[in-house]
Amino acid sequence: KTCSCEMGSKSAVIIHEDANYDMAMAACLASAYKLSGQRCVSAGRLIVHKSLYHKFADEFAERSLELKTGDPFDEDSFYGPLINKQQYDKVLGFNSIVFNDPEADVLLAGVELEPDGLYLSPTVYKTEWRDVTYLKNEVFGPHVSIIPYETVTEAIDIYNDTDYGLALGVVTENFRVARLIRNRCD
Repeated sequence: KTCSCEMGSKSAVIIHEDANYDMAMAACLASAYKLSGQRCVSAGRLIVHKSLYHKFADEFAERSLELKTGDPFDEDSFYGPLINKQQYDKVLGFNSIVFNDPEADVLLAGVELEPDGLYLSPTVYKTEWRDVTYLKNEVFGPHVSIIPYETVTEAIDIYNDTDYGLALGVVTENFRVARLIRNRCD
C-alpha cells in the first residue's frame, strides 16, 4: 500500500545579515502561511540576524496582516481554514500561551475570523530563544516566532534545539555560511 506520513516539525528559515531582504521576506511569508501553516515544512520559526531583526519582524507582521484569509479556491485568498476543529483549538491554545507570556512581544494576535469557519488570522511575535513549549513544538497553523541571533553558531544552535526540526531554509549571499549551516543543522 502507498501511504503518506505526517512527521511533524518546527521548521525554520535562517536569515543571515547579508540576505537579499526582499527575497527573504517573500520566502518567509510563503513558507509560513501557504496551506495555513499546515505543512510539515512550514516555517514556524524565523531566525533573523540581529542587524535585521526589528525591521524584518515589523515588516513581516505588517505584510502578514495584509494577507487575505478565506476560501482556498478564491484566487485572492493567500491561505484557507485549518483542517479541523481539533487543530483549530490546538492553535488557539498555543496562541493563548504566547499572549500570556510577558517575554513574547506579540506583533499580531491571531484571532478567529469567522464564527462558523476554521479561519484564523496570523499570530506573529518576537522573542529570544528559550525553553518554552510554543517555540519547541509544532503548532501547525499560522503562528510564527521571530528569533534574533548574533553569530552563525548561535543560529545553528537555535535551529537544532528542538526535537522537531525537519526542514530549514537559509537566506544568505555567502556560500560558506550556507554550507556551514547545511552541514551543522540536524
